[in-house]
Amino acid sequence: MPKATDAPRVFAAPARYVQRSGALRLLGEETARLGEKPLILVDTFVWCHFGDIIQSSFADCAVEPEFRKFEGQATFKAAEETAAACTQNGCDVIAAVGGGRVIDVAKAAAIQCGAAMVSVPTIASNDAPTSRAAVMYTEEGVLQEVVFLPHNPALVLVDTAVIAQAPANFLVSGMGDALTTHYEAEQCLASCSLSRLDARQTLTGMAIARLCRDVVLRDGVAALHAAQHHAVTPALENVVEAAILCSGVGFENGGLATAHALTRGLSAMPELHGALHGYEVAYGLLVQFTLENRELDFFRGMVDFYRQVGLPTTLADLGMTPAHGPAYNKKVHEIAERTCLSPDSHVYKMAVPVDAEILADAIRTTDALCTE
Repeated sequence: MPKATDAPRVFAAPARYVQRSGALRLLGEETARLGEKPLILVDTFVWCHFGDIIQSSFADCAVEPEFRKFEGQATFKAAEETAAACTQNGCDVIAAVGGGRVIDVAKAAAIQCGAAMVSVPTIASNDAPTSRAAVMYTEEGVLQEVVFLPHNPALVLVDTAVIAQAPANFLVSGMGDALTTHYEAEQCLASCSLSRLDARQTLTGMAIARLCRDVVLRDGVAALHAAQHHAVTPALENVVEAAILCSGVGFENGGLATAHALTRGLSAMPELHGALHGYEVAYGLLVQFTLENRELDFFRGMVDFYRQVGLPTTLADLGMTPAHGPAYNKKVHEIAERTCLSPDSHVYKMAVPVDAEILADAIRTTDALCTE
């Protein structure tokens, strides 16, 4: 695993970030800053609910948008089809409106055709919208590969009124993803591991990562109540910014460790395919705390917060059965082995020794601590 001792300090972020209630009405105006022919890739569910707003946002703009609906998995095939549509229509911008899948497809397509990339998340379930990374899956939903834009998105546009209308569990997932940011960056810094930019961590990046944790722990419960009532409040605005902007910038500039590494193993379990990314990494963070040998009072305090907002604390909470016994142990070993399989796994960015056996023991211990 490369170390950061001889690498430069590097900081990266989206060129422009716009967040407010009603921001979707600014899509045409904001996209027109970047090109003359945007391809607007919209999740089919989002199109049914917000298609009129999306189209009307271009009414007074001197651009000629092409609209394309998207449904399905974030696969290389979907990205290739999108890139081909972009090239055929002479588009110089790709704007993705929807959840993580449509945004990842748009990123991968932008890599292929060289268009500027715009993220318009309609849920705050993870930090993908601001990052260079596009996570590609198989049709069956198993993580296949992570590819990278040459630069972060040119624009991230976030409508908090739209996000507030989504099921509250998406915001909870975003909180889980954001909460891991500080603790993973902390391990990368301690182990002299490179960030996601193949560079040393900057003070700015580490401060933003720490802010994720502070905002989620301070405003998370209040933001959840707001989301449950589809209300836009200062707490919700803060948590949305932490989940999308701060977490996206924080993880790229800080680095990833066990919390995210574990998704490689978890995504291989068929019964966990419906688990949200933020739920998986939140559980992975508890396993990371076990590996770090965190004080029990700290661990229990974090578990209490998880339970207040509904984050998973055990594999059973994620949907895995059985919760104990020989079959459980076999699955735990498979998760650990898949997580540790690659020598480039983020699990090896920890400041403590980790291998498949150590990780399996940490998973079992975490589950035991959280079922006392």
